[in-house]
Amino acid sequence: MTLGFMSLLAATLNERISVKTGTRSLIPLLIFGVASVLYWNVTLARGHNDLRRYVVAQFGSLLALLLLVASFPPRYTRGADLIVSLLIYALAKFFAAADRPIFNLGGIVSGHTMKRITAAVSAYWILRMRKLRAPVTPPTS
Repeated sequence: MTLGFMSLLAATLNERISVKTGTRSLIPLLIFGVASVLYWNVTLARGHNDLRRYVVAQFGSLLALLLLVASFPPRYTRGADLIVSLLIYALAKFFAAADRPIFNLGGIVSGHTMKRITAAVSAYWILRMRKLRAPVTPPTS
């Protein structure tokens, strides 16, 4: 998950700030994402379960994406699809939080299962956006 979030953040930096910024940020962001999961596993093994860095990787990148979308103009059409994808992902997080109650509704599917499916739809929405978009043409004077 963190690799996807970090890659999406770098791609959005690329599109909203500059290609240079996005490209230079990719490797450090990926390293941070992996390190956040490794740190979580180390603390879990020691009985502490420290999720702070993982939470920053996941939710901090989502916040940064929202700020980038709100603050910088797109260079491509279909920018609203990124917001749709983030809303679908928010629904996935809801399903994760409601894991047991969802399973108790019918005993067929859990919230965790619904989270996985919904997160996949969120990722698909980004792929769809990239396939359908076109460069924004600047207005002529």
